[in-house]
Amino acid sequence: MKDKIAIASFLKQLRKTSGKKSKDVVTELEAYNINISEKTLNGYENGVSMPNADVFMMLCAIYHCDNPMELLFSDFGSEISRDLLFKFNALDKHGEKIVLMLLNEEYERCQRSKDSIRVYTYYRHIACAGEGFIFDDIPSETIEAEELEGADFVIGVNGDSMEPEYHDGDDVYVKRTTDLQVGDVGIFTLNNECFIKLVGEDRLASLNPEYPDIPGSPDIRPIGKVLGKVEK
Repeated sequence: MKDKIAIASFLKQLRKTSGKKSKDVVTELEAYNINISEKTLNGYENGVSMPNADVFMMLCAIYHCDNPMELLFSDFGSEISRDLLFKFNALDKHGEKIVLMLLNEEYERCQRSKDSIRVYTYYRHIACAGEGFIFDDIPSETIEAEELEGADFVIGVNGDSMEPEYHDGDDVYVKRTTDLQVGDVGIFTLNNECFIKLVGEDRLASLNPEYPDIPGSPDIRPIGKVLGKVEK
């Protein structure tokens, strides 16, 4: 059954690609003393029946397919491809139009998404929202994420002191800068600990009221400005 579906889909696709109508193919076959009806040809293309080897090879010659077996049993003939192609070939004109419209739309969306992916330096969950970790000694990794203008690296959030805006396990884009203004969310180190905090007038503030703010200190070192969360 799978072979019949594969051959049916293959023959119909070849004919459509060649631009020939069923009646034209039947006429061309007659020139080679092969007499079949349009109904029989349609049966080959719908999986109702199968052509013998001579008819199959002659059809491929008429469709100018020089390597039918290679094409038929390549990835083009994989189980999923055969099934999709067989179902597509069974659609009417309206169905084909709808499927092609959706397929093209999704293909373009995926291409746009692929084009916007960038590899960032990634610091895994060391921007702490509660307890600190040593920042400079943490080795970096890489992560693929959708490109965000201005972002230099990605860092993970650890803890819940910045909830409800930033949660434990979130990854955030960071622009490397020491120029942070009141109201910015930034990444900071203090006493070799790393924090994600809101810049206040004279302190680093937590969004979660259960956590105390960090008073201003000349020992606080700004690392960068948080630009937003990485969508997962």
